[in-house]
Amino acid sequence: MVAEEFYGERRDLHALTAITLLVPIFDFLEVECTAKFIVEPDPDISYRLLIFHLNFTMSDEFTVRVAKTLDEACKLVEVGFDYVTVMESGKIFRMQKK
Repeated sequence: MVAEEFYGERRDLHALTAITLLVPIFDFLEVECTAKFIVEPDPDISYRLLIFHLNFTMSDEFTVRVAKTLDEACKLVEVGFDYVTVMESGKIFRMQKK
């Protein structure tokens, strides 16, 4: 275990710090279970919660399509879709909703 290997020698240093980013839909029971798991090997391990709060809503909404062939990609571009990136499933395109 990492804590046992690296944390025991220098108690004055916070060699391990765990951080959880909380988002509005986060399950607080999961935070409690995570905290218990982290302190199990050593209760002095630093654990921090970062709280994310959405102060605005995005007005940009997109329709997203995946092109698996060159022909499909060409047809998407012809009707106004923009290329975004390539993933395992294919090339990703998006078009802003009006």
